[in-house]
Amino acid sequence: MLTVSKGQEPDDFLNEPAWTDKQIVEHVLKIYRFPDATTNISIAVLLEVERILNNNDDQCHLRIQVTQRWIESKLEYKRLRDSMHPVKLRSNSYIWNPSLNIENALHLMPIGKDHLRVYSNGLVEYSQRFDNGYLTADQSVQKVPTLLRTL
Repeated sequence: MLTVSKGQEPDDFLNEPAWTDKQIVEHVLKIYRFPDATTNISIAVLLEVERILNNNDDQCHLRIQVTQRWIESKLEYKRLRDSMHPVKLRSNSYIWNPSLNIENALHLMPIGKDHLRVYSNGLVEYSQRFDNGYLTADQSVQKVPTLLRTL
């Protein structure tokens, strides 16, 4: 005879507890391998200008946030826990990530912590904030989004 505590359904005993974020990250990273050089990964880049300060006629100071998104099928974990809430990685060194270059920036300094989230379908979202992004006078602020290039 199966004894069920108050508030529990009999089926609860047959289901394993949901995987925690830590368990998912450890499992996925244990089997993850960087994509080889022939792999083509499309990246969506969102650039948000948080602040613009004109220092003089030749330079413009920006504070920006750059968010990059791409699908990395090797990071899928739907079979472990299908959830719309992502798991967070502490460092971008664990997985492949694109190198971003802003061609006309004289100096870029990261500020704050980077945020790296992985969703159950393998969508990776990587956000970074930069300060002291001086643009030279030969480039207009309106052209900033077209000056991004992933390497």
